[in-house]
Amino acid sequence: ESICALAPNIPLPDHSIDLFLSNEVIADLAASSIDDPEVQKYLKLYNITLEEDQTWINLGAWKLLESLDRVLNHGGMGYISEFGDIYEIPTETIQLNHPEVSIHFGQLEQVAQKIGFQTKLVSLPELLNMDLKQFWMAKHSYCGIRSLLHQQQTFISARAWHPTQFPSKDIHGIDWVPMTEPGPAPLPMRVWALLIWKPLG
Repeated sequence: ESICALAPNIPLPDHSIDLFLSNEVIADLAASSIDDPEVQKYLKLYNITLEEDQTWINLGAWKLLESLDRVLNHGGMGYISEFGDIYEIPTETIQLNHPEVSIHFGQLEQVAQKIGFQTKLVSLPELLNMDLKQFWMAKHSYCGIRSLLHQQQTFISARAWHPTQFPSKDIHGIDWVPMTEPGPAPLPMRVWALLIWKPLG
């Protein structure tokens, strides 16, 4: 079944799902200024201490957790991954072709715990046991190829292209770098996952 709707409100009945997966979505949800009266209400509700010089909070992501509290079954779990860090001040960045706001995962986890979820924060490389010495296409090479193919009215997906997987043998001069250096997607070390469980009963 396919449902088209706007996050953070999930248009499903209460306690109707067992598993929720969200991969690189929440940085696209609304980030709000700390001067917003609604933000001030949320800061008090969840007892959030702002970082020094923090001017934005990931309010859309916090509201998504509230929506999950309603739709997840008791014993249900969720996986929410995005780029950011545990103590990162939310900052607007450009991800290839559109703006997003990085996630303060420490605050996100605190909101989840205040709601009543059991939680675990884990970096993507740890979660997937990644070998960051593996190579992928350098970001500048990806951007150049994407521009070239756009002129030819074709498309290259933003993924971790490995030298053995790149489909074209006609493009030369591609730089391949370790996954600790910028590539077509956020650095793996910059991606975190918040795992949540809704207690039984």
